Amino acid sequence: MLTEESQLRLHDNLLENVKNNEGMKGSKGQFFSVDAIFASIIFILIILSVQSYWDYSMEKINYAGSREELEASSRNAINLLLLSGGVPSNWTEINSSSFNQSSVQSIGLINSDQLILDSSKIDKFLQINTTNYNALKNIMGIPEKYEFEIKFYRWNETDYVLYAYAGSALLDNATDVVNINRYAVLNNTWMRISFRGWEAQ
Repeated sequence: MLTEESQLRLHDNLLENVKNNEGMKGSKGQFFSVDAIFASIIFILIILSVQSYWDYSMEKINYAGSREELEASSRNAINLLLLSGGVPSNWTEINSSSFNQSSVQSIGLINSDQLILDSSKIDKFLQINTTNYNALKNIMGIPEKYEFEIKFYRWNETDYVLYAYAGSALLDNATDVVNINRYAVLNNTWMRISFRGWEAQ
């Protein structure tokens, strides 16, 4: 049998243990709350990082696709001009007002010999550029969102000097400018044909 004094001591010890356990539970709860907040912050930062990387990757993919399209359409345009006489072959006789993709399938600036330019075709090309630039661009296969500029330089025994110009002037807000140079002959003189394509914002 426990004495009354022993029972009181035991009772006090039990109360003290209960209080200590309650205090520890409170601090564990506080630790859990801080851990949960810290883990949530880390999780949110990881999600934001992944989202940023995803957006950057998609922008890069879109940019690469747009650049490839611009390069391909620019190469095709300059190659058609310098490697064919055009379809139909008498496209220079078509009136400027009815000059469109129905009447002209492609424009070519050479005569029957490759890389030998035809001056009458260059003249007609320059005329159409002045009167119907958009039709010219469509026939050349250049998508609507892109613009082009083409310059013909003539060799004067020391340097290439500007001979003729067609297209649109390069704008300050132009992006993704593609430059292509080709060489041909006009009236027994070397010509450098400089083609530029770009996307106007």
